Amino acid sequence: YYDDYDYDCYSRFYKPKYQSVAERKNKAEEYVKKMADKGIIFNPVVISGNKIAEKWWGPMWCTNPERYSDYANRLPRGKSYCKNGNVIDLKIEEGKIQALVMGTAKKPYVLEIDIDPIDQVKAVDISWQCSKKIHNVESLVKGEFPEDMEELFFQEDGLFPSPKEIHFFCMCPDSAKMCKHVASVLYA
Repeated sequence: YYDDYDYDCYSRFYKPKYQSVAERKNKAEEYVKKMADKGIIFNPVVISGNKIAEKWWGPMWCTNPERYSDYANRLPRGKSYCKNGNVIDLKIEEGKIQALVMGTAKKPYVLEIDIDPIDQVKAVDISWQCSKKIHNVESLVKGEFPEDMEELFFQEDGLFPSPKEIHFFCMCPDSAKMCKHVASVLYA
């Protein structure tokens, strides 16, 4: 057990030994394969290339987690986890995101993100603003938003959830409200 941990004389606790990106990526791939052999199939997040998002509104979402961060170093590490295949399972339902993220532990961390529903007043206001700008519902379904709707995402009562409307839970030992595992799922 202690072979996987280093003793930290400052905190007087054992912490997981450093693992390179390649080691974590290999460990994630091995875990997914092992579970597939048992009949458990995951929905991993696979990023091809350097970009996490392709549509114009995707990079806007990627800047949204900065409003939730209580420790600045969690975001870059979370982005790295996302890009390098550590989000091994991602399930998105109405108001809820569930994920497994492979970190330094032997098993992935289980996490959940809950998003409060949009209240009726806000929904009516957004619908009214959209009615002037949306000309093709099929484009919306494909994720193609008109660029002149940009202000609808970040305005105070916009489409992206505010920090008070989103709630995180991760099984990792990090005491931060938003750990790197949560950050990786927000990017995913």
